[in-house]
Amino acid sequence: MDLQDSLRVCLHALQSRYPANLVEVNKAVLGERSFRLRYRSTEDVMAWLQQTEPALLEEQAHLVIEAQQCVIYLPSRSEQIPAFWLRHRGKMPDREEQNILQG
Repeated sequence: MDLQDSLRVCLHALQSRYPANLVEVNKAVLGERSFRLRYRSTEDVMAWLQQTEPALLEEQAHLVIEAQQCVIYLPSRSEQIPAFWLRHRGKMPDREEQNILQG
């Protein structure tokens, strides 16, 4: 799946197609925006962004779901580093893998 649209549309597409996926915010791209829990549902992320930074939901986004990566990029912030990682429940990366992914 490859979709380029607003972050809102990309999150809605993710929620409708992969409701079991969880979203992790990349602090390196979005700063210290984080939840108390490491992984959140797509609905939680949309509600959180609507309350804290609704303009971000209207930014151009690039959703990529393929064998090598499941991510959302925000090209205005970084074209090479994902703003969000998409995780399937039960398949969360361990700490070492996460450190490698974040550089």
